[in-house]
Amino acid sequence: MTISIPLRSVAAWMLLLPLLVACSHPLEIVGDGDILSSTGQNDCLLEDQPCDNYVVGDYDVLFAAEPREGWRFIGWEGCGSQFPICSINVPAAIVKEFWGEVAPPLRAEFQLWPTLAEAANQANLEVGAAVGSTFFSSNDVQLNAATQYTSITAENAMKWASLAPTPNTYNFNQADQLVNFANANGQRVRGHTLFWHRLNGPPSWLQAELAAANDPAMHLEQLMAAHTSAVVSRYAGQIEQWDVVNEPFATFTGDFDTDSIFYQYLGEKFIEIALLQAHATDPSAALFINETGVVYLPRKFDALLALAQNLLDEGAPLHGIGIQGHYLFLKPNKAVLVDMLQRVGALGLKVEITELDIPLPLFSEEPDPLAAQAQSYADVFSACLEVIACTGVTMWGINDSDTWLDSFEFTVANAPNRPLLFDESLQPKPAFYSVLEILLAEDGL
Repeated sequence: MTISIPLRSVAAWMLLLPLLVACSHPLEIVGDGDILSSTGQNDCLLEDQPCDNYVVGDYDVLFAAEPREGWRFIGWEGCGSQFPICSINVPAAIVKEFWGEVAPPLRAEFQLWPTLAEAANQANLEVGAAVGSTFFSSNDVQLNAATQYTSITAENAMKWASLAPTPNTYNFNQADQLVNFANANGQRVRGHTLFWHRLNGPPSWLQAELAAANDPAMHLEQLMAAHTSAVVSRYAGQIEQWDVVNEPFATFTGDFDTDSIFYQYLGEKFIEIALLQAHATDPSAALFINETGVVYLPRKFDALLALAQNLLDEGAPLHGIGIQGHYLFLKPNKAVLVDMLQRVGALGLKVEITELDIPLPLFSEEPDPLAAQAQSYADVFSACLEVIACTGVTMWGINDSDTWLDSFEFTVANAPNRPLLFDESLQPKPAFYSVLEILLAEDGL
């Protein structure tokens, strides 16, 4: 004999029941389980109407509890961790005694979902976000950044072109505002980036300045030293990591980018020069090379490792590798990512996933694209947590309404790309909860 105990929204939950019973995904709930209705032999027990024709023996009673946003299900008291139902064996006499009255509840244990930052701290992992030029125009976005992340990266405010739009003149207003925000909220700051040759990386005046110099290579090295001194010294002790050189390789190959103004005048030596200058200015900062496309270009990743090894052999102060997680064309492959992270760690370097976004259109053919996106986010975080050398993951943006992918040439046709953990209204997506679960599992909660 089975007594069925439906949820208050019976139809909706019964459609989900096979998935929920088979899945270990903890959903949010609050409240106690109660016997709400039942069906017995010969339909004797219908709706809430008791009757006297009980079958001798035991009943399998299914308890259920309602979900509520913000709560994390832990387990039933004495009945495991299935949700939304819990089945226990109850003697018929007890069912008869209580039926038609308030049934003895089985307590469902629950707790509030922690913030992403709380879970990250428990898992000993930095979880960050990049913030752009509109960040300080929205109190809601600032609140999200302050409460959900342990690390902040400037999307553009610390690039050379942003800081020094004219020669010998610096404007630190936006960068200062960001560092002050992070300090006020106890967050780490990743400095991004000292030297980048593409798009809005170099100042517009740099090329003409070098063209007019008697010795352009020497002059570039002097300008790099002056820039490093001005920026790194200003934030010494406040910025924990610097992306000293961003994207030294060509976009789709493992060759140095010959379009780089730094490479054109100094060759690959410019990387070591930049690292030495930054280290001399702030010896406490961890210095990174940050590269894009390596998550799906094996040859490029091999070239990056070879570069890192050469720099280490030369005694250059390189402390870490940033792997940009822009999954523009392929879904994350956890096994491949774990191998990459381990290979960086084998060099004795730190490694971080520095610019993570996973566009929803990658999963357009999946039955549930949001769930598939959530699984990919879980795979990336799980990969990082499996490798000791991996110390952080940074999302490239706060929420879906402010992603660079919706204007980028390779992804604009797929807009809206919806690649982040929070939707356009700053509401957490399934990917947010999947990341929380991975972080909480790491801490054993």
